[in-house]
Amino acid sequence: MPAGSSLVLATVVALVFGVSATVWLRWVRQRREETLAGLRALTDMRWRDFTRLVVEALQARGCEPEGLEQALERGVQSELRLRRDGRTWLLSCRQSAVDFELPVATVKPLADAVRMSAAGGGILATPGRVSAEARKVAGELEFYDGQALWDLVGPLLAPSLGDDLSTHRRK
Repeated sequence: MPAGSSLVLATVVALVFGVSATVWLRWVRQRREETLAGLRALTDMRWRDFTRLVVEALQARGCEPEGLEQALERGVQSELRLRRDGRTWLLSCRQSAVDFELPVATVKPLADAVRMSAAGGGILATPGRVSAEARKVAGELEFYDGQALWDLVGPLLAPSLGDDLSTHRRK
């Protein structure tokens, strides 16, 4: 192969690779920025609205709320009761800053409540993150934190919010 052909081939390969990498990185970055903006929007919601949104999203995964309105009246420190597969599950919704990491002290009470009530399991939802140490003491709790929470509730949000987030990420 002549030297000129090799140079052209190398240039084309480099160009294709560069364009592909740029498109992929931009897509990843945009998705991350949209997720962060969405999680911040969840943080700005009233606790009751946030909790209702999480419950609605969990209904698509087989969880039915029990006495939701009464539980919401008790406030943020109470666990909500759900029915899944014929068993009671406990749900705790903790609003926190997106960059906040929930410690053991926040997760342990839910794990203890699940054990004491002989519930089928527990679910903790937060826009923040659950620390690795808290996950260790949590036993069989399910976590919807950060990206996992956004994946759960994002599709349920009004299209206008999705449009706002898309506009925000382009700025």
